[in-house]
Amino acid sequence: MSWPIFSPNIPSISKKSLELLANALNAESVIEGVETLPILDAMRALHLDFIQGYAIARPMPADALMAMVVQGYDLPEGSAKHPASLLGAYAAHLLRRPLMDALRRGWIDISVTTPPPCPLVAFLREHGAAEDHPIVAAHHRLVSVKSNPEQGYLDQTLNHIETEIQELVREAIHLEQRE
Repeated sequence: MSWPIFSPNIPSISKKSLELLANALNAESVIEGVETLPILDAMRALHLDFIQGYAIARPMPADALMAMVVQGYDLPEGSAKHPASLLGAYAAHLLRRPLMDALRRGWIDISVTTPPPCPLVAFLREHGAAEDHPIVAAHHRLVSVKSNPEQGYLDQTLNHIETEIQELVREAIHLEQRE
């Protein structure tokens, strides 16, 4: 069953609660308001069930929809494994946080599991970012802190660096939108 569960305009705590509710009821959620290609890219990176919005198609008559389906419709570039935008890469980065925390806490044997490179850093490198790029440099500090569990106030430090990365990504996206 598919329910239009939440919209990006609902406060984040409600979105998470509704997502948990949908999962508990074995329902699929429909994300509304996916209006731009970067938002579409982020939704794919987060592996969300169903999306709806102008980034996919404008409203159209039923016969035009049927023609589009029959002709075959390809979504714009990007995939969950290879985001096409900074927002998509950041979403993929966020999705890996539980894995990275489990590795850091020793819940997963690192000798058996080698995580792939961070999608955010991979995206930035593919687009010419140097090692001194502010987001790449902050990410290096994040990895350094995570790999040194003896460091005091580890969770606070990690949260501080994650907040810094979030702000840097937000600034970069605003710059992209102005250009």
